[in-house]
Amino acid sequence: MTYEPDPRKLRQILVSSLQLLSADYDVQVTSLPGFVHIPDELALTFDDSFALVERIRSAGLLDAAVVERLNGLRSALSQMSEKHSLWTIEAVCSDPEWQAIRMQARELLHALGAPVTTPDLSWGKYVPGARSSTPSASPLDLGVE
Repeated sequence: MTYEPDPRKLRQILVSSLQLLSADYDVQVTSLPGFVHIPDELALTFDDSFALVERIRSAGLLDAAVVERLNGLRSALSQMSEKHSLWTIEAVCSDPEWQAIRMQARELLHALGAPVTTPDLSWGKYVPGARSSTPSASPLDLGVE
């Protein structure tokens, strides 16, 4: 027997990742452990939850328009990855591109009928690792097989 997670829980993971992206800088920083690289973790948390989108959609919990907007947000983050100057704490705090990401995430939360609030990231597990100049696999354990 294969374990299939409740699609409503998967949707909540997606919502919480959007809440993290939509949050003001101070909430983002206090929502994540001190040992993570905040800019990377903001993007990785969303990317991890984005992997669940098809399952959530197939359960009827996301419509095509929202999926398209989620793809747009993912694309915007991907394009930002080419600009190293955007992946600093200072950029997350004040750069217009990060402000645009926050706005996109807030609009998506509104479309999903979810509040812009402090995210509940209890579904994830952050594990400190060795410092590296290259990204490693995601530290989040989504509990999803």
